[in-house]
Amino acid sequence: MGVKKIFLVLVILFTSIAQAEYRVFILLLSNKKNASTRQIQTTLDPEQYKTLYPLNEGETLTYVDTWMCRGRTDNFNPHCDKPVKQAPVAASPDQTGRQPANSPVDGTTKSPDIKN
Repeated sequence: MGVKKIFLVLVILFTSIAQAEYRVFILLLSNKKNASTRQIQTTLDPEQYKTLYPLNEGETLTYVDTWMCRGRTDNFNPHCDKPVKQAPVAASPDQTGRQPANSPVDGTTKSPDIKN
């Protein structure tokens, strides 16, 4: 088999396992002239957005939030929802009544100061 055929097989193999992902941005468009604000959900970062949609005089664009999504955005598919942050799980004693090894003995959440 020639080098071109091997290369073609490898390209087909790797493209079939490729996963798409994109980033969603929340931008705030403010207009000082008429004191209006508008929130925009887009896949463009603030700099890309300003390049594609130039701002009018008196308008400012502010970055608010961002998150990653898996999948594709073709055919005008809606963006994925922002993931919900889960509260951190507090360290609790195991079934023997002992604290986990990395938790403070007195039950506080503060870690001791480390001195070198």
